[in-house]
Amino acid sequence: MYISTDSVYDASQATLAEDPYKGFQEAGIPEPMGFIEKEKLTPEQLKKLKKQDSYGFKKLLAETLIIKTHPRVLSLRLADVLGPFDETFRLWRLVLWAMHSTEVYPLQLDERAMTHKLSFTAS
Repeated sequence: MYISTDSVYDASQATLAEDPYKGFQEAGIPEPMGFIEKEKLTPEQLKKLKKQDSYGFKKLLAETLIIKTHPRVLSLRLADVLGPFDETFRLWRLVLWAMHSTEVYPLQLDERAMTHKLSFTAS
């Protein structure tokens, strides 16, 4: 079993397409989008993927190596954990989305939520 991350999608080969997420905004990202075939990519393409999300790129390379060398493996791609080393600005995209989506998806906070530290993950 390999503990991976959903950051692999931001660093996957599919993101090299003109509009990789076209049609998936509502339905989510399909699993086949999270892959990389290093031998089919140019050095420039690899550099671009690494720059998009270096953490996700490294995790995806590890995932790919493990899958190639071990035929029976389960890779768990966990949801985002937001923190100080996030270089993708996911937290701020999430905050902006929440700010502009409250009419459609109202945020309901009780008194306890106003006084306790909260931890979030997107799934």
